[in-house]
Amino acid sequence: MVTSGPTRGGRVVVGAIAIVALDAAEADVASSPQWQLQAGYTADLLANVRGGLRRDSAYLQRIDLLAELEGAGFAEGHSITAFGNLIQTNDTTFSEPIVGDTQVVSNIDAPGGVRVLEAWLQYAFASGTSLKLGLYDLNSEFDYIETGSFFINSSHGIGPDVRQSGANGPSIFPVTGLAVRVEIPTSDRSRLRLAVLDGVPGAPDDPDRTSLHLSSEEGALLIAESDWMLSERLRAFGAVWAYTEEFPVLDASDSNERSEAWGAYIGIDGRVDEQLSAWLRLGHASPAVHQFEAYLGAGLLWHDPDVAPRLTFGAAAGWARTSTSFRDASSLADELPAGREFNLELSARLQINEWLALQPDLQWIRHPGGRVDIEDAWVLGLRLEVALDLASD
Repeated sequence: MVTSGPTRGGRVVVGAIAIVALDAAEADVASSPQWQLQAGYTADLLANVRGGLRRDSAYLQRIDLLAELEGAGFAEGHSITAFGNLIQTNDTTFSEPIVGDTQVVSNIDAPGGVRVLEAWLQYAFASGTSLKLGLYDLNSEFDYIETGSFFINSSHGIGPDVRQSGANGPSIFPVTGLAVRVEIPTSDRSRLRLAVLDGVPGAPDDPDRTSLHLSSEEGALLIAESDWMLSERLRAFGAVWAYTEEFPVLDASDSNERSEAWGAYIGIDGRVDEQLSAWLRLGHASPAVHQFEAYLGAGLLWHDPDVAPRLTFGAAAGWARTSTSFRDASSLADELPAGREFNLELSARLQINEWLALQPDLQWIRHPGGRVDIEDAWVLGLRLEVALDLASD
């Protein structure tokens, strides 16, 4: 199903969408294709009221246009799905110029431009196994934390240990690349996902452009994730990932020194009871080439439909530990590195109606950018979300 709003891909969605055509006429099993078209608009008004790089405010927006078409496959019980997501982001950014934090205050903070975020085909077999190929957002299925998708800070959607990786980041918002993903059910309560992704998605020299360039010199990102349903409402997950190419060592005296880039994460996510949801996630990345070598994230959501049917309250925290290589490299550059960057977020969401929501937000960032010479930041924010179902069959 097409989704819009902040839960799509584990990040709060603010955007627009497009694509897809599928001809099921050749399928062995006759079935009318099912299609949907949705649009979303997400806007963040953010103000850094204390600390960080400077006191200032910014208005961020993302527009999404999403389309999905599903039809019968080539045998009974099989299906084919085509999906596309076109996004637009404005030219304003917040974390890098104003706060200086690395975990990123807003998960819609991105360079301005119009991009195809996803455009893929999926073939699902009767056994439950599926194969997906195309322009792919890794975080739509990997390292996706449903409870964390409520929050605005990027680290509660995908861990910074994964997000920091690669020469141009992994294949996630706002820049994605080509990928092949296989999902296999391993039992009634567990499944395994494997993916091979473009090692350098997009065009690093031209961030406004969607690039489908593949090169053996750029290598690939390999990832495997397994999850298990501990109960009907509680899920555990774990993954390992690695790049086939090596990357420059952060604190190397020899600029040609390179090392492997890899990592792993585990977590638990789901409903604790009828009113409370929670998650806990722990990640690690190879310290020689990454700013953060370890990450711990956790959060809680409270929603009681009998007491406050339109309100949800949440609290989340992210602790990212800087690597020795990063601290050594920072010291050589006459900067003052800290051992961590810490984020605390408090948020409340008011669902005004089925298509409109408002979400006031407060974040405290300790040691922005993993540096002690940047004062702790306090950020006030307000998120506006509009999700529209334009058409469906």
